[in-house]
Amino acid sequence: NQFDTANEYTAVTEASSQLGKEIATSEYETVMEALEAFYQGKGDVLILNKAFAAKIRTLDRYADFDRDTKIIYTCTIGEEKVDEEPVQEEKQPFAVLITGSDTRDSALTIVTRTDVDMIMAVNPNTKQILFVSIPRDYYIYNPGLEGMDKLTHLGNLGVLNTVDGINQHFNLSMDCYLCTNFTHFKQMIDGLGGIMIDNPYAFTRGSFSFPEGSISLNGEQALSFARERHNLPNGDFDRSKHETLIMQGMMQKIQTLVQDGQKASVLKTLSSNFLTNMNFNDLYNLYASSSDVDAEWEYIRYGLDGYGTYAGTVSMGWDTMLYVCQPIDEQVTFVNQVVNQLLNGERIGQDVMPCQEGATYVEEEQQ
Repeated sequence: NQFDTANEYTAVTEASSQLGKEIATSEYETVMEALEAFYQGKGDVLILNKAFAAKIRTLDRYADFDRDTKIIYTCTIGEEKVDEEPVQEEKQPFAVLITGSDTRDSALTIVTRTDVDMIMAVNPNTKQILFVSIPRDYYIYNPGLEGMDKLTHLGNLGVLNTVDGINQHFNLSMDCYLCTNFTHFKQMIDGLGGIMIDNPYAFTRGSFSFPEGSISLNGEQALSFARERHNLPNGDFDRSKHETLIMQGMMQKIQTLVQDGQKASVLKTLSSNFLTNMNFNDLYNLYASSSDVDAEWEYIRYGLDGYGTYAGTVSMGWDTMLYVCQPIDEQVTFVNQVVNQLLNGERIGQDVMPCQEGATYVEEEQQ
């Protein structure tokens, strides 16, 4: 290609000399054109500078480049510089909104009411993952309709409206999302081979019994565990906290699968059961560093609560009183601080969410 012609010519000449015969080649203007032709079977061998190979692996279409190809000949041109101590590239912290639709459709959509809304903030350098679960009845500003609303209703205008509303409320700047629903959530847990969680107290839901302590959950059990609110001390507020337990179990299971080298299985499970605007390789690669694949990660979990009351909403009408969860200002400030501390590279700890003693939950069939 036009960027590396001289080195490629040298490599072909050296290989021809080794083989004792001339190698027939086809030339392309760019690396991507040559790569596309190679994948279309227009050649048996791709001559490529390994510097380009590193970039190719980051492209979704060629995520399996290493598995699809095999190195049969290497030509070293010039002197290769070797650092005495290789420098580990620092990965940037990031935040993503995780949403769960309250549907059982086989098809996923980013336009739907959300039963789960959770901020996940990740710092790959300190190896900390923060989960903040927000009650679905949280009373916040709906940017798309320009008025106060239940959080679950923001998704009726699309997940980016939900992201925008949460960003405004907590003064954050997330731009990534992961969306699933009941059906795909179950499939995802089963696709990972089930998960383990540490259940803080025993309770039952329907035919399922969840004892206190370390328990194993399949997809159906995990969905039941995450949805229960009637048999919990603080209803929907405790359900939000349970959702963070499930997410921690999922991330820990993904790390276990990464340690076992099951990249294809993990990526297939995630990509089949989430809609997202981020690269699933980035999630896999959190745990896949060759130098620290077995390193311990720390998980910090918070569940927001608030004051249960009734109010009108911009989406359903100001004269229709719906159950809503009025946010607690001190908790909003706390979430802003802890998320930004992690994103700014600081190590955070598991603290106590402020003002929980004043929270009130009113049992109500959700709208």
